[in-house]
Amino acid sequence: MTSRARRRVAAIWVLAAAVAAPAAARPARATAATAATATAVATATATAATAEAEGEGEGDTVVTMAFSGDILPHRPILAQALTYGGGTYDFRPMFARIAPLLSSVDLAVCHLETPIAPPGEPLSFHPIYGVPRQIVDAIAYAGYDRCSTASNHALDRGTAGIDATVDALEAVGIGNAGMARTPAEAEPQVFSVKGVRFSQLDYTFGLNGLVLPADQPWRVRLLDADRIVADAREARRRGAEYVIVNLHWGREGDWQVSPEQRALADALTSSGAVDLIVGEHVHVLQPAEQRNGRWVVYGTSNLLSNLPGGDPKWPPSTQDGAIVTVTMTRHADGTTSTAQPVVHPTWVDHDGYVIRPVLGDLADPTTPAGVRSQLAASLARTRSVLGPYVATAPVGPVPLRCAVEPASAVPESGATVASGPAAYTAVEPVRIFDSRQRGDDGYVCPGTAVSIPVAGHGGVPATGATAVALNVTAIAAGGPGYATVWPTGTPRPTASSLNLTAVDQVRPNLVIVPLGRGGEVSVYAQSGLHLAVDVAGWFAPAAAPATAGRIVTTPPERLLDTRRADGPTGGARVGSDAALTVPVAGRAGVPATGVAAVVLSLTGTDATAAGFVTAWPAGGARPVVSNVNLAGPGDTAPNLAVVRLGDGGAVSLYAQRATHLVADVTGYVTDATAAPGGAGLFVPLAPARVFDTRTGSPAAGPVPAGGTVTVVHTGRAGLPDDGVGGVVLNVTGVDAAAAGYVTAWPAGPAAPGTSTLNLAAGDTRPVAAVLAVGTGGAVSYLAQSGAHLVVDASGYLTADPTPRPGPTTVR
Repeated sequence: MTSRARRRVAAIWVLAAAVAAPAAARPARATAATAATATAVATATATAATAEAEGEGEGDTVVTMAFSGDILPHRPILAQALTYGGGTYDFRPMFARIAPLLSSVDLAVCHLETPIAPPGEPLSFHPIYGVPRQIVDAIAYAGYDRCSTASNHALDRGTAGIDATVDALEAVGIGNAGMARTPAEAEPQVFSVKGVRFSQLDYTFGLNGLVLPADQPWRVRLLDADRIVADAREARRRGAEYVIVNLHWGREGDWQVSPEQRALADALTSSGAVDLIVGEHVHVLQPAEQRNGRWVVYGTSNLLSNLPGGDPKWPPSTQDGAIVTVTMTRHADGTTSTAQPVVHPTWVDHDGYVIRPVLGDLADPTTPAGVRSQLAASLARTRSVLGPYVATAPVGPVPLRCAVEPASAVPESGATVASGPAAYTAVEPVRIFDSRQRGDDGYVCPGTAVSIPVAGHGGVPATGATAVALNVTAIAAGGPGYATVWPTGTPRPTASSLNLTAVDQVRPNLVIVPLGRGGEVSVYAQSGLHLAVDVAGWFAPAAAPATAGRIVTTPPERLLDTRRADGPTGGARVGSDAALTVPVAGRAGVPATGVAAVVLSLTGTDATAAGFVTAWPAGGARPVVSNVNLAGPGDTAPNLAVVRLGDGGAVSLYAQRATHLVADVTGYVTDATAAPGGAGLFVPLAPARVFDTRTGSPAAGPVPAGGTVTVVHTGRAGLPDDGVGGVVLNVTGVDAAAAGYVTAWPAGPAAPGTSTLNLAAGDTRPVAAVLAVGTGGAVSYLAQSGAHLVVDASGYLTADPTPRPGPTTVR
């Protein structure tokens, strides 16, 4: 794998969704590959390797490039993207499987055939296109660096569409050739890759009868041999050492090179100013050849489209495509040479519109037989056109073996889950599942789910338990995405339980979930991950008044902060491989007696290195589990923990690497000596969204820095209007404006000096929260540095039957 691949998204498959539904603004790019998921890299084809070895000498610089065909989002593709995004457009799962190949090169170039719809204007489809801007998020996450945009559809939405397209690409760091917002942008641009100066030029045969404004002819470059040669020479005058020309040309549906294509190729390659030509438009693959010592790839077909789409005009080969890799060498004397292109076949699977790398998926034993036969047919068609150029092996990380079923194949048995009030029993935390124990075979691959037996494991009884509290940790993430935990045998909800923002990330979250078929829970991985699951406790049916097992919510109050000079460490971090015992009973709103466990918002901050934090009852042996995971020096990470009290009514906290620890109390669990009461029994609900600031609920736009939003929770997301004393939530901060924290508390009083969630700049992170509801059944949220907030409810805690004041307004 190249050094560049290790700076980019080269995990197994790279997907993204900050929250399961709907999608939101995402981090710009993932920045590191993972050794855990990218376990091996296949050798590049013999043709490419030999050519590179023969061309490279001392002082030479080698640059690898990749080019692909038309990205043409037809209406059915948009419908699928809405499904992936849970109501907003998310195209990234379609590009996931080609990300490793794109990440193995130094420069990846796409062809975006359709313009982006101007802001505030409706989308449109064939024959006049205007597509969602979210398509560029997928292009960026797949690993592309630049796109060609000159096409017969480039002017479909006028100059506003051109501006919107270039703006969108620029916003995600993608360079553009073909469209221009200004005359200066239309001039040849020079950019550097590994110290070699390149220029990319792009032209189209026409604009489907549309006419460029008379005063803006530079908006889209049209095919003209003299103009192209003049532009190439101008690029060299500006310092370009290697000139790439993209051409939108040829006869639609015809795999044969037209006389016009060959004549233009001859004119350009004979000029001495053009080094490489790559073509698009005809929607089928076309041959490659050398003309005047320069390589010409005439047609790369479709990378993503709905063709043939049942239209007899289009042959099955319109589902075939190619990512063409090209290796150029700048020699010590300043001259350049280009090795023979290598074709990596692709095929658009209309089941999900996934772009499949043909060779890689044929080599993957988990590829379904029906898909395998279609891939074999596609490969045969590709070889009939580009035989000598087709790679003999996939390039990129070898797909991991998956021993789990695709989520769509996990049966929904019609299982039912208990919905009545339940009491909680805290247990010694224990790990009941770790996919790493099976190595690669245990990896939960993208778009798949694994079912985990819970009843009868980790202190949970074999019968009688209706729900569990689990600490679920994603490890060796394949890329940005989410995980969902739900009762096995029931429909998978659209809410997310855990969110990931980068390759190789490790993140936990506490999840309270009913048990499903066979006492199991299922975990779906959108972007692939290893998975560790620890049991914290379980629920069994109970009726009021009850003594033990009631979760009594309290106003959030700080129990521990090692940063304070008057704290137990005198302001010093808890040292590496060290533990701290923290008295709980009788402090921070927790009674001195009648308490079995405490509900803590636990945060590690200002870590010295990557590591984990474990919480357990004082006096017992430290269990092999984790509650908080810290990514590296300076990191801050939160998680909710329900910890049984140990000796002296205390809990112990262990730090693998030196870090400050902060703990806030939001409630406690009663024991058998507590006074009986009706408050605090848990009633599970199917996870549902309470509010989402990205959708204008309760207000449009993110919560501003230092701002507060107050939202009535009762009567929403399945929560009843009355009888709710507390709520069990998953609180997600999305696209944080800067590093900071989010505090949640019962509405009414001023914000407490506690935190619920900590976010890095641009971060998306969830955390579980168990909170009392305040005035009018509402909860308030303060965003220190500004962020979107998404809140899902998975249950509530019963209240004593006392009147509550009327509802409050929001924000």
